[in-house]
This record gives sequence, structure tokens and C-alpha cells, in this order.
Amino acid sequence: MTLRCDEIGGRLARRQRMCSGFTLIEVLFAISLAAVVVAIIYESFAAVTDATALARQSAEELRIRQFLTRSFESSFSTVYVDPAYYNEQFAFISGTETGGGSTMDSVEFCSSVPLMGGMAPPGFYKRVHYGAATSDTSDLTLGSKEAASLEGLARSTQIFEATETLIDMTAPRPDQSGFSKEKAKEDTAAAFGLDQASPAWTAPIAALDFSFFDGEEWVEEWDSIQMQRMPWCVRVRLNFARTEEQEAAGDNGTDVTEDPDFEMYIPIPIGMGVWTTADQWLNTVGSGIAAAGRSGEGEGEGEGEGKR
Repeated sequence: MTLRCDEIGGRLARRQRMCSGFTLIEVLFAISLAAVVVAIIYESFAAVTDATALARQSAEELRIRQFLTRSFESSFSTVYVDPAYYNEQFAFISGTETGGGSTMDSVEFCSSVPLMGGMAPPGFYKRVHYGAATSDTSDLTLGSKEAASLEGLARSTQIFEATETLIDMTAPRPDQSGFSKEKAKEDTAAAFGLDQASPAWTAPIAALDFSFFDGEEWVEEWDSIQMQRMPWCVRVRLNFARTEEQEAAGDNGTDVTEDPDFEMYIPIPIGMGVWTTADQWLNTVGSGIAAAGRSGEGEGEGEGEGKR
């Protein structure tokens, strides 16, 4: 009877030891369950990360849109040009610059609006240039630091830059003996607290297009000195910088003719409704003045003869 109890106790002990571990099926099931949980957590984290990145990109694009709208509207709507379209300081000239795998248009003109940031009082003309960046640094960078350094962006990405420079209006007059142009410039800057450095801002984009309405059709280039008049309206179209993933998917943003990311039409008051070129207008005015003079002389002669 004693041996029988001992044998039963040993069997129970062995059975308990066997039941204290996990079977292979249980281990595989646990691993599979853990993998599913990790995958769900990873997908949720990736979705949150992508949504955050998309929201940040949208916010940056909105900020760039707002800044571009204010800059283009204030500058183009206050374009100034000399009546004879002769002075190169006031010329309105467009061009095309290439780089980064796509084309970027440029335009340069004179504006009467003060320098951005309130750096100059009203009444000072400035030279505005929109086009490809000439340097890697600027006073203001629109977009993230990664975008500014082109990290993670498509190869077609370029840096668009806007610069503003005060026009030097301190040319000496004949009655100013010993006039120093540099000294006058320094005195003017000191009097108004002007910074000699030109303000500039940059933004990463894929393509930029300027076109000009001449009263009948849109043209791609404009030279006010050669054409002797100003366009009626300016159309600005651009695409923002694409990421490497977007470019790999076939969207490099270099085509702005169809569905651009940003499009704006800005009328130019000084050119709206004008068909006559400056030289024709000046000739007409000169002929009118001469005719008026001759008419006045004739009337004077007639009156003199009557009096005699």
C-alpha cells in the first residue's frame, strides 16, 4: 500500500512538472499575437507621423501662399516707370533662368512701395527682383530648415528668391560743386536709418512662370525699354517643392501650365488700357503742343493786324 501511494505521488509530481511549461503551439501563438500588436502600433504611429508631416507641409504652403500674395500684389500694383521709358533704373524686364532640372522665370522692375519690414519711408523707389536665388542665405526663409537646405526634396527643386534694393537717387546737380555721391548716400541712410543691405527672402519651389497680358494675348517676355509700354496684367504661376517620394511617383511639379499650386493675376495700373507706345505718345503730345503754339501765334498776328 505504501509503494502504491509513493508511485502515485511520483506520477503526480512528474505531471505537474510537465504542465508548468509552454507548448510549442502556445509559444508560436504568443509570438504571432505580439507581432500583430506591434504591427498595429507601428501603423498607428506611422499614420500619426504622416498626418503631422502633411499638416506641417500644408501650414508651410499656406504661409508661403500668404506671403507671396502680399508681396506680388504690393509690388506689381505699385510699378513705376519713367514716362519716356528710357531710364534703365526703372525698366520692367523679364527673363528665363534654368536650373535644378526645370525652368524658372524672373522679372525685375521698380516699385514705389517701401522696402518690406518698414526699412524705408514712403517716397523711396526700390528695385524688385523675383527669380532664382543668387546665394544660399537670405534674411527670411519660407518653409522648414529641411526645405531650405533641399534635404529630402526632389532633384527638380529650386530656390526662389525675392530681393529689394533702394534705387540711388542722389545724382549730383550742376550747381553742386564738390558733391560726393557716396557721402550723400551715407547721409540719406543715416537720416532715415536705412540698412545698406538689401532685404531678401527665399522659398523652395519646383517651377515658376511669369506671363504678361499686352491687351490682346499673353506673352512670356517683356522689356519696357524695347516695347515702350507696360503690360496690362501679370500672371504668376508656380508649383511648390516636391519630395523625393512625390517625384518617384511621377509628380515633379515642373509643369505649371496645368493645375498650378499657386496662380495669381495682378493688374498693373500704369499699363492698363494703354495701346500707344511711349515714343508715339510723346510725338503726339509734341505735335499737339507745336500745333497749339502755331495756333496761338496765328491768333496773335490776327489780333495785331486788326488793331493796326
